[in-house]
Order: sequence, then C-alpha cells, then structure tokens
Amino acid sequence: MAALRKLDIHPRGSISTIAIPAALGEAIHFIFQNVAGGVWFVGGSALSGYYAEHRISDDIDLFTAGHAEQESAVRAVKALTSAEATLTRESTTPLFYRTDVKFKNHSFTASVVLDENVHRVGHALRTQDGVWVANFQTLLSMKLACLVSRCSEKDLFDLDWMFGKAGFPSAEEIISMGQKLDSGLNAATLIISLAGTVLRKEACRFLLPASELTVDSAYQKIVKLQKELLEMFLDYEKTAPLSAEAKALLQSVKDIKKC
Repeated sequence: MAALRKLDIHPRGSISTIAIPAALGEAIHFIFQNVAGGVWFVGGSALSGYYAEHRISDDIDLFTAGHAEQESAVRAVKALTSAEATLTRESTTPLFYRTDVKFKNHSFTASVVLDENVHRVGHALRTQDGVWVANFQTLLSMKLACLVSRCSEKDLFDLDWMFGKAGFPSAEEIISMGQKLDSGLNAATLIISLAGTVLRKEACRFLLPASELTVDSAYQKIVKLQKELLEMFLDYEKTAPLSAEAKALLQSVKDIKKC
C-alpha cells in the first residue's frame, strides 16, 4: 500500500542560484529584510529554491498570519521601488495583493495572501540567508490542496519530485493533508479535477538548462502521475462510498461531458 515515509526534509541554507533567477532571489532577500514575523515564503519558488532545485520558478508567493503581517509584507514588496524596481498591474484587497515586478531587467510576479489557517496548521523554518520558508510538509499539504483548484503542469511536476523524496501517499493521506487547508477537498472533488484537467506539453518548458529531462519526458512524467492519482482515487471511491452530494456532483460532470 502506498504511504508517505519521510517528511523531515530540511531546506537549503540559502536560495538556489540555479533554479531562482538572481534578481528574484535578491528581491526575496530584500522583502524578508523589511518584514517582521508572520510572513512565509511558499509555492513553487520556495520548493525549487530551498528544497528541490528541480525547475525554474519565477514568482514570489508570500502567506501572512494576520492583517498586520499582511500590511507589513505588502509594504515590503512595494518598497522594492526604492531599489529601482517597477511595479505594475497592482491588485489589492484586505486579504490579497498582487503585482507585476520588473527588477534589474527581470520580470516576475509577487503575491501576498492573508491565510491564518496555513499559519495555524503549518510550520516554517528560518534559513541561513534570513528567509522564513514553509517546511516540506506544509508545502506538500499546499500542493495537494491545489489539486482541486488548478492541478497545473507545474503542480504535478512539483508533486512528482516530492513523492520521490517522501514516498507516494495513500488516498487517505492525501485527503487528510489536503483537508487541513481546503475543507472542500475529498475523493469526489479530486476525481473531478484530475479527470477534467487537460495537460499541455508546451506548459512544461520550466526545466533547468542542465536538466536530464526534456519537455517531452517532463510531460510524460506528469501525465503518468495524473493517471496514477486518478486511478487511486477511483479505487478509493469503491471502498469508501461517496456521499449523495458527491455522487450528484460527479454525475453532473459526466452529464456535461456527454453534451
């Protein structure tokens, strides 16, 4: 039976200069020099920059613990302009901030999200270069929770690497970890998302220059993982019957596909 075997995987002391463009790394360090606590570096750049060094990642995702921390992180991102960065297409709500950044002739996005739940159930570690990065288990839970919302090529590629390090989780483990961050995650929503996602080979152009993989082999890898996950949850569905609501949701998706 599939199961996780190792979750105590520690981050690098400093951010990867192979997976993370120099300007992005400098911007991350600038931000964390200008915020207090309660701000974590998460997402694909955190995974590739501090753990996997497996693909190019070119954005900054920050999750904050409360309103004060959110305001502090947004101010730190905006303060990049003092280092001659240009911010465009800014979008702001009390819980979310996003902007396109051009810094040292390099363009990337920066997002700041207020998510008290991630800070309540997750953990982060302070690296030697001063960045509070989500720990491996928290990043894994976040990637699993993403399966019901976007199930992107990058997400599956990240999960493939994480499963290779920690072991392939069981359906029960995925549901348990994912539900800590998304209460709507269950076998039915996972099946719908996995079955309804069309993966694109052209979206797999995120490999490192020295990668042993090609775009085609990376694409085949994530297609294989998508199929394995879908088959696992279809088997799980047989042993753990869905609720009436979940069955109705699945049937509605099947009806749409017939149209």
